[in-house]
Amino acid sequence: MSAARDKICFVIDTSSVLQIKQIVPQANRKAVFSKLTEYVESEFLVYPKEVLDELEKGTMDQPLAWAKKNADKATRYGPLFDELRAVMSHRQAQRVLDPDKVGVVEADPHVLALALHLNELDFRPIVLNEEIRSRPNKLSLTQACGALRLVPLTIAVFLEQEGIWVES
Repeated sequence: MSAARDKICFVIDTSSVLQIKQIVPQANRKAVFSKLTEYVESEFLVYPKEVLDELEKGTMDQPLAWAKKNADKATRYGPLFDELRAVMSHRQAQRVLDPDKVGVVEADPHVLALALHLNELDFRPIVLNEEIRSRPNKLSLTQACGALRLVPLTIAVFLEQEGIWVES
């Protein structure tokens, strides 16, 4: 593995964890989640606790089971208040919060804060997410990544690039 590859770290959003159920056939999901666990164990894949919180609002299924199983290592950076403040004070990135979700802790700003933190640690963070389209009152996570000069990537492209699974 090259030195440059060692510095890449993927930050996965709730949308990408859930997208696995949409694009990967049931027969292949166990292998895909197993490979993602290897990425967590190798410290190449992380997520904030808020991703697990969002998944817990759904039903008990493979994405939630995977996130719970990997939570200790994947969420090891803990709350990142300074980076979260940076996201929420950024003129454009702060619009990543959905104004229609009142009283709900959303993962998006925490995903961005984690990516900023990894950047400060000299990693090259790549944000895995499926949110491409913005609305008038909400900036997509992909566009918020652009505003913060972070690299976004969809889970389908990630799975194919990493040789984990190819969508047919």
